Amino acid sequence: MTDLKIAFAINEAGFLVSAKEAVKEQSYFCPSCHGKLIFRDGDIYTKHFAHSVDTNCSPETVLHKIAKTIVKETINNNIEGENIYIKHRCNECNTFHMTKIPSKIFSGAEEEVRISDYICDVVGYSGDKKSLGIEILVSHKVPTLKAQN
Repeated sequence: MTDLKIAFAINEAGFLVSAKEAVKEQSYFCPSCHGKLIFRDGDIYTKHFAHSVDTNCSPETVLHKIAKTIVKETINNNIEGENIYIKHRCNECNTFHMTKIPSKIFSGAEEEVRISDYICDVVGYSGDKKSLGIEILVSHKVPTLKAQN
């Protein structure tokens, strides 16, 4: 699976790091399978991480985990004073709009949280209340009933 160019990895301190910010001498791990990754910083390809040849890690799983981590970190940064901007398409007029979520709306975020009969990829909290449920689409859409609920 060496053809999967991974843009983010987990560093030794447990933080998500972009390949653009990675340092050759440090160790990095897959956000999904936690296997050691190879940091590639050559002259031909853009900086990226890659699995060794003998991995069973799925590209979809890697992308899904990276997306969940970025969304969780974005919500947690909102606590510290950052605004969140969400670009979305209107179902009525089919145009894109930008929605601003002001800073300090959220009190925290968690991955894989149960809400009723469903498990959301990421949940944002306001105080102790679950106020935002997010599903990450990588290869298949969220079932209609789950999206409606």
